Amino acid sequence: MARELLARRGTVDIGPPDPARHAFFLDFDGTLVDIAARPSDVVLDAGTTDLLRALKQASDGALAIVSGRPLDDIAALTAAIGPALVGTHGVEIRHEDVRSAVSPKDQAVLDGVGRRLSELALTHGLLLEMKPGAVALHYRGRADLADLCQDAVAAAARDAELRILAGNMVCEAVLTGYDKGRAIKTLMAEAPFRGRIPLMIGDDITDEDGFRAAQSLGGTGVSIGRPESCARLVCPDRHWALDWLREGLARHA
Repeated sequence: MARELLARRGTVDIGPPDPARHAFFLDFDGTLVDIAARPSDVVLDAGTTDLLRALKQASDGALAIVSGRPLDDIAALTAAIGPALVGTHGVEIRHEDVRSAVSPKDQAVLDGVGRRLSELALTHGLLLEMKPGAVALHYRGRADLADLCQDAVAAAARDAELRILAGNMVCEAVLTGYDKGRAIKTLMAEAPFRGRIPLMIGDDITDEDGFRAAQSLGGTGVSIGRPESCARLVCPDRHWALDWLREGLARHA
């Protein structure tokens, strides 16, 4: 493997991770699967499924998928693996139990944001996704509407006292006080993650909180294709990242 393609920031070991020592926190879309025109179009292929099963076994279960997707959605896509799950950018966690930050009051606020954005989505044929803890407006295939969508979601989020989260061709209004980093810190305090070195891999700006959390706990963030990231390591594409994980499994078997 051409490991020299992995950019390095600071004093970190860029060797493939050891499943006996690391805890794995992996984004889903753009990391484990190619990004699709619609969230429902993605497929987790057999090779990646096998890799995740092997990582879970070799790390004694210290594997979590950390996604912006709703928890139930990501659970269905990874049912054959059964990892710990973080959904809606940290609003939902499924490990030994299911934890959700969404109260009836919060849901009413989110429903109001959804109603406010529905006309824009309908007018332009965009996907408006209601999630537990967030409202997402997808404009994939309509890059010309990026500013319009971002401004509309930002205004709705500001008025509802939600935070704005911009991702890859999507903009979201999300409950405040929750993010991928907070979820990683929560899981790192629990077995089997506790006492391990956290490794967070992701491709989008929405993964930055996760990178910061992993690195604050003595671990490493790996950014896929985004050199402007705060992550200490940067690799060219998701296939490189997955091969790097496979190399770690083989080397430390």
